[in-house]
Amino acid sequence: YVRVPFLEVNDPGEPSGLETLKDTPPPRLIKSHLPLALLPQTLLDQKVKVVYVARNPKDVAVSYYHFHRMEKAHPEPGTWDSFLEKFMAGEVSYGSWYQHMQEWWELSRTHPVLYLFYEDMKEELMDHSTSPFM
Repeated sequence: YVRVPFLEVNDPGEPSGLETLKDTPPPRLIKSHLPLALLPQTLLDQKVKVVYVARNPKDVAVSYYHFHRMEKAHPEPGTWDSFLEKFMAGEVSYGSWYQHMQEWWELSRTHPVLYLFYEDMKEELMDHSTSPFM
């Protein structure tokens, strides 16, 4: 967590992701689930390199549901059916899965974004496709 800060994390008693980032010398690695619109404009202006990992929406919904059930800082997700309805409507933290994926895909056409798929990465553990990009 200290070497690769999670940008939107702000746990009580711990430095926030932003605070950790400010104290981290370059080169920096940052992880985030934030949609493009919530990231700093400097990301676009400075053409910062981004490795974006997309994941199957079904797997995202299932994982997210169980995370909400486990993590007490989040509201109770309700039943699976009600959570899935909210997820499909984009009424969950981070908003619409589809919009999130689409915005980053579009950005990858004009900015240095390496757009990867989680499922492909799981199949090819020794793939070093990020090396030339970095």
